[in-house]
Amino acid sequence: MEFSELHLHNMKETSVAYVDICKYCLERQEGVLHPLNVMYAQTLDNAFDALIQVQLWETACGYAEKLIPCFRFYYGDVHPLMGLLHLKYGKILLYKMCLQEALNNFKQAEKILKITHGERHPLYREHLLPLMSQTILESE
Repeated sequence: MEFSELHLHNMKETSVAYVDICKYCLERQEGVLHPLNVMYAQTLDNAFDALIQVQLWETACGYAEKLIPCFRFYYGDVHPLMGLLHLKYGKILLYKMCLQEALNNFKQAEKILKITHGERHPLYREHLLPLMSQTILESE
């Protein structure tokens, strides 16, 4: 556990993507920590962000799937971070042309971000809505 805490702390202080360290931490935590354990959730979150930085989309999708229940457990259904997670995951799915899954995540993000940020917020108007429109157009 101290190993994981040390590396989580170090990752927050640097901008380098520590994909291998995150994977190693997760391997050591799986089977030891509950899937909703806060340390496991934090490691998953850092791994997800690191995977996005190095553009490992397939692995990022797997981590996002594991991360959604953690965020829901700790933050509830309506929280800005939950909305951002669905937005990020939707963007990855759109890039991979998994259009229906992407649209589902964008719809989840829309429900949340409409409440947490409002319909006038640039994140909602300039990022989410165009991505939703693009996904709908490409799926037709």
